[in-house]
Amino acid sequence: MFWALLITITSSTLFVLFGWLFTFETKVGHRVFLSRGRSDFDVWLTNLVTAIHNKIVFLGKYIITLSWYYSLHALLMLVLRFLAKLYFSVEKLLHRNRLRAKAIRSERRKSVNKDSHLTQIAEHQAETALTATQKIRRKKRALEGK
Repeated sequence: MFWALLITITSSTLFVLFGWLFTFETKVGHRVFLSRGRSDFDVWLTNLVTAIHNKIVFLGKYIITLSWYYSLHALLMLVLRFLAKLYFSVEKLLHRNRLRAKAIRSERRKSVNKDSHLTQIAEHQAETALTATQKIRRKKRALEGK
């Protein structure tokens, strides 16, 4: 308890003394106490703050942005793979449809070939064929020379 009270009183006293010293130096316009060492400390502190600021900017601007772009790249790769699978499945459907259309077309050609002109001639010949009595009469006429 004693040490905590001693530290509090010492810190408060130093705070008031430094506040008075800095106010006095501001009125005078230059440093009065340890000017060379405090100037070196100011330069060192400025360099430290600048380095920390540059690290934070590097972290924010490059590391986080780069990880964002990698995440976006991974997402776009997933979308591309999905689209590729969709494309190949549609292409497979088109190929299967083309084969079915080809099979139907060839089946139609076969059925049309059954009804080709030779078949039609044979059917017409069968329809218009002479009867047995007509054939005998014609044969008889031909032999007689008429």
